[in-house]
Amino acid sequence: MYKLIFANTIGASHIRHNMPCQDFGLVKETENYKVFVVSDGHGDPSCFRSDRGSRFICETVAEILPKFIESIVDDSKYLLYELDKNILKQLSTSIIGTWLCKIEEDTTIDPITSEAIANFETMTKKRIGEKIAEEYKRNIRVERAYGCTLIAGILTDDFLFLMHHGDGRCIVVDEDGDVIQPVPWDNRCVGSITTSCCDRDAIDNIRYSIIDLNKHKVSACFLSSDGVEDSFASTDAMYSYFLDNILFAVNNGVEELSNHLADTLPKLSELGSSDDITIAGILDVELCTPFADKFKTFSKRVELEVSLDKTEDKIRSILNGGLYAHLKKNYEKLQSEFDEVKREYDKLSEFGLYEDGTKVTEDPKTIFARLDVN
Repeated sequence: MYKLIFANTIGASHIRHNMPCQDFGLVKETENYKVFVVSDGHGDPSCFRSDRGSRFICETVAEILPKFIESIVDDSKYLLYELDKNILKQLSTSIIGTWLCKIEEDTTIDPITSEAIANFETMTKKRIGEKIAEEYKRNIRVERAYGCTLIAGILTDDFLFLMHHGDGRCIVVDEDGDVIQPVPWDNRCVGSITTSCCDRDAIDNIRYSIIDLNKHKVSACFLSSDGVEDSFASTDAMYSYFLDNILFAVNNGVEELSNHLADTLPKLSELGSSDDITIAGILDVELCTPFADKFKTFSKRVELEVSLDKTEDKIRSILNGGLYAHLKKNYEKLQSEFDEVKREYDKLSEFGLYEDGTKVTEDPKTIFARLDVN
């Protein structure tokens, strides 16, 4: 049986700088569906209401997605499996359009102040800041102040439907216990650069994927804001993190996993990305259990790879920093001094023996005098 997972924490850097948590996420369960959504509000100074934007988009998806899925399944199920572009365009339009309406309502109730605009201007590049600020003053494209990403999933008895816009990760553990990312990645999302729900072309750039559960089982699915992946040095290390959490659920239950994440995410942010972190998803303990050993092996391999990388980094640091050459030179000098002393020692030792190999009891002063050693 699939159960929902959810946890969220404010980023360590946000605490230090007295900033709000810009992430938002939620899970929702009905008789027929399990919905899980994650959104990451942008940290750009111009997006000073992104904490509201991320909340609005999650609430919008939770409202619209179940109704959309219901209508599609009732109408023509095969269209959904084929990911009909026209139908998905309708969904994208409905979600972004409703989100923009929520923003319009919000700015009507709580208009963007000149003080807020001036504050953001001081925090960004002058030319760009002045242009955006002027548009905000004229109530043009104010949705940028609410900029955020979107990742969502809805689970039915027959399929898992996924959507993604911007960065963050959507990962699935498949029927073989392998980790995959079924939603196509947007190559424009690189480093700190991401596409956004506030982009002019947002409707055209939401990506989708659907998994037919009657053909391909899914053991687990996790959605996460980029505060997770930015906490790890590699994709495999991030995968290992999620697999370790699945193992925790196998041993302790899914409900306890949500509690465990709530307790540990602040530490992950502090030691890792320093960013807000939100995780939501679904997990079936019964389907995951057979892969426990496989997950442990994968995590152990990643642990060893990390250890090897650290060791190689130390070696490179020593070589590139000249420490190795310095130590080698000192070693060779000491070795030369040792060899010279050893030769003298061996020379002295030879005069301390009779021809038959027995030890000479001659007075050392006599030996030194005979060797003419000062």
